[in-house]
Amino acid sequence: MENNNDIKQSLYDIQPGDKVYFRSNYFSTIYTVDRVTPTLIICNNTKFRKSDGNKTPAERYNYSSIEAVSYTHLTLPT
Repeated sequence: MENNNDIKQSLYDIQPGDKVYFRSNYFSTIYTVDRVTPTLIICNNTKFRKSDGNKTPAERYNYSSIEAVSYTHLTLPT
C-alpha cells in the first residue's frame, strides 16, 4: 500500500494482505485483511460483510465497520 495505485475503491476489490480502515465506537485504526470469502472480509479474527462493511454478527452496543482505505486515512495523525 505504499503508492496510490494500490488503494482500492470498494470492499469488493479487497484481497488478502490489503489494508482496510477499521472504525468502532471506541477507536479507529488500519487493519490488514487476513482472508476474503465471496461475502465476507476477515481481519483481526473479526468478520465484516462486503456489502456494507459492518461487523457480523452485529453487537448491540459496539458498532464496528471497515471501509476501503483512502489516501486521507493513510495521512491521518496517529
